[in-house]
Amino acid sequence: MESQQSQQTQSKYYKGVYDPRIIDDKTSNTLWSSESVELAVKGLADGYKLRESPFVVSPTFKDLHLRRAGLPFKYTEDEMFVLVQIQKDKIFFADNFGVLKNAGQGWSHIKLRDYQKNLLLRYQNNRFNILLFPRQSGKTTTTVLEIVHYLITNIDRDCVVIAQSDTVVEEIFSKVINAIAGLPFFMQPGIVSISGSDYMLRLDNGCRLKCGIAKESVFQGFALDFVFWDEAAYVSPNLADKFWGNLYPALANNPNSKCIIASTCNGRNLFYRLWSDAVNKKNTFVPYKIYWYDVPGRDEKFKQETIANMGIQYWEMGFELSFDTQLKSIFNSKTQKSLRITQEELQEKWSIHNDPIGEKYGISFVSKEVVPYDIRNDWFVVGVDIGEGLEQDDSVIKIKKMNYDVESKTINYTSIGVYNRNDISVSDFAGLCLDLMLEFNPEHVRFAVENNNYGGEFFNQIRNLRKLFPEKYDKFDNSVIAQFERESKNGYEDGIRWNHYNKNAAVKYFQNCVSSNRMSETHFDSVEQYLNFGRQPNDTYSNQYGHDDLVMADVSISYFLSCNNIFSTSFLKEAEYFFQHYYGIENERDKKEKEEKQKEQNRFAWRDFKERDHAKYVDSNEAPIMIL
Repeated sequence: MESQQSQQTQSKYYKGVYDPRIIDDKTSNTLWSSESVELAVKGLADGYKLRESPFVVSPTFKDLHLRRAGLPFKYTEDEMFVLVQIQKDKIFFADNFGVLKNAGQGWSHIKLRDYQKNLLLRYQNNRFNILLFPRQSGKTTTTVLEIVHYLITNIDRDCVVIAQSDTVVEEIFSKVINAIAGLPFFMQPGIVSISGSDYMLRLDNGCRLKCGIAKESVFQGFALDFVFWDEAAYVSPNLADKFWGNLYPALANNPNSKCIIASTCNGRNLFYRLWSDAVNKKNTFVPYKIYWYDVPGRDEKFKQETIANMGIQYWEMGFELSFDTQLKSIFNSKTQKSLRITQEELQEKWSIHNDPIGEKYGISFVSKEVVPYDIRNDWFVVGVDIGEGLEQDDSVIKIKKMNYDVESKTINYTSIGVYNRNDISVSDFAGLCLDLMLEFNPEHVRFAVENNNYGGEFFNQIRNLRKLFPEKYDKFDNSVIAQFERESKNGYEDGIRWNHYNKNAAVKYFQNCVSSNRMSETHFDSVEQYLNFGRQPNDTYSNQYGHDDLVMADVSISYFLSCNNIFSTSFLKEAEYFFQHYYGIENERDKKEKEEKQKEQNRFAWRDFKERDHAKYVDSNEAPIMIL
């Protein structure tokens, strides 16, 4: 070392670049660049002392090359271009500069999954986000990138991270610091101070980071521009309620604040209430849920091994994300994953602008590029679930197109249109449904309407409208409304009255149809309700949070398809005959007509008579011409 320092005195500039290595004892003003920093790193690695260090001194993070505050720095044109790009494009930043340091593995580039990129965009587009993620799915890593991006692209902003224990606080704080240290030096903010004991970071751009457990002191003195509350469900209920009661007013007082609350499930507590209200749009949080099979490499084998090693309750809460571990999904993992894939792929394909009828009635339709359909000429079944119109349960219309599978010779059902609102009155909803019924060919459609709570009011309004406006509804055919047998009296009536037995039968038929792909669903919110719908220990069915109206509209359709009454059977037989005739498939009706015709011909054949086709005979040259 001494022999190196005693070499011939050299300039502090090396090939035109400032050289921080102490080769002589001369000093002068310095202007750093990325190349100068690289020389400093190389000098330290080679054992040189530095004339001046660009790095902050931190006992806790002494092995990291973190930029010190107020460092004079000369940026290249390329570096300035990159700084502008990361300001505008968060995904560009994450894809190119997201790195973390893992024990025993060193620095590694973070390769974001599609749902993690989607999460970053949600952070960007929404002020309040709430996340329900399974264990080890990259939620914290993604949020660390969000925090780092926030700290380096803003000025004078405060960021607060809250976790359920000191261990997790330390882990998140260390990940943030490591992620900053892993950035190119020109991209790093200068560190004014850093405390590994108080989990506090101050930057020379005026931004601050504070990490701590859920107590009021963690955010006292901070403007709460950005808050991340991790594993909120694991804070004790009394403390969580009190903490949120103190935290939210400070958030609300700052119109530019952003808040992220994330957790796995841990019973029905504050997090459950916030999540459930977000799903039902009762608060301003935007919910985002990832399922365990969205994570690459997780399959049925992973599920069974985890259950074997950790127990079913741990699996239900940590991976199935069940707030109520007694509720069991009616769909197996394969079906859930298939639904999830189509949900993500076709989310952007639904809009009220895909069809003039959608714009007229407020119905969201799938693009005809995905499912071609003709409302007037194709065959449909429609499920209707009636809400009270008081911003509680939704009033729902689910339109399913009937298709024929030639190979299996079965009719399949694909959703093409969905209407759901919770603020339309029963009478207005009845009027909307009545007008919508006129858009279809009455021979090609049946509406299966739930008739329990508000069905009487619904059907009374339809009858009243037909009386009040006879000219408008003179072509209305009441056969479009599916009829069902009523237990309390002989005969049939419009709509379904649910009881324990027919509802369970309908749910099981719905389950079989979806699992066997006879019933296809691509509507995002409908799939979300499918995945959240399950069976309780008392043999009833419900969603574990939120509403199940979109599911129940399909259950109504399923009951119509499976009840085997004279109305459903005749409609389905007509549809089957239409499809088989269309595809040139001989069916029972064609066979019967052919047999009857053959019998008629055989009556004359034994006397050497032949039955003549009179129309063909008249058109032929054999017919005599009569001149009057």
